[in-house]
Amino acid sequence: ADPDRALELFEELSSLEEPTPEARAALIVALTTRRRTAREAFRRCNDAVRLGDPLTQKVCSHLAFACGRGGLAEEAKLLQRRMFAANIPATDTMRADLVRAYGGAAARLMQEHGGSQLERVKADCIRLLSHAWRIVQETRSSGAPLPLEIYNALLSAYCAAGLDEHILELLTMGPQELGCPPNSDSYAAALAALQGHPQKFRHVWRSMLADAGVKPQPMVLELALRIAISSGAIPWAKSVLETMFSSGVNPSDDAIAAIKAVPMHKDGRALRQVLAAFATADFERARSR
Repeated sequence: ADPDRALELFEELSSLEEPTPEARAALIVALTTRRRTAREAFRRCNDAVRLGDPLTQKVCSHLAFACGRGGLAEEAKLLQRRMFAANIPATDTMRADLVRAYGGAAARLMQEHGGSQLERVKADCIRLLSHAWRIVQETRSSGAPLPLEIYNALLSAYCAAGLDEHILELLTMGPQELGCPPNSDSYAAALAALQGHPQKFRHVWRSMLADAGVKPQPMVLELALRIAISSGAIPWAKSVLETMFSSGVNPSDDAIAAIKAVPMHKDGRALRQVLAAFATADFERARSR
């Protein structure tokens, strides 16, 4: 839907007659489809509520998505209050979107005000994410395992805010306390967030490999290979490259160049021997020229 066209048609309708609740709801949904009009969607929703329009789950679902996409924490809080007052249940997807809203707001806060105020901003981020935890607690109130969609949204929120210690804690909490073991997407988000901290990265890497149900994603393998080489952990790089070989994942041109730049000591020669195996195994190289 084009929100600008929807707004234009709505104004034309308003000049002729009083729009129906359905017309106002359709406008709100259209406005949620673009980041730039998301806040206008909430303003129109406020107008609809004042006019006595019933709040529907469809409208709430679209508003929750807009919150998650834009990191709109205050709007998420308002939406949660209105859903509670209207007795509208949240789906797992809506809950995940609301968690993303708080995560996006925390990430923006860290990006804009970190630096010299890092510790204070971290505390503010943790307070923001406490709203996400309330959603988790509400979801778990029946005793059922936390849905993976919500777990990954929560983990990604901490990753985006750069709260490293909480990332490590969440990976442990997943299976033990939340009834939700991490999957390959969980580990991919955590490892991407920890790439600036090789020791923490390698700790999570080992945990992932120990999880029999998780297969490393190609981008994660490439990232691990780069970090292993740049940190001088050549035996680890060899292990990663062997995993790539067995998984049918080709190293990138940059990774190949980095491998060839490793000094030809014992570990360096062993690393190049694994690299040579890719050429002799007739791997299909999916690289654009």
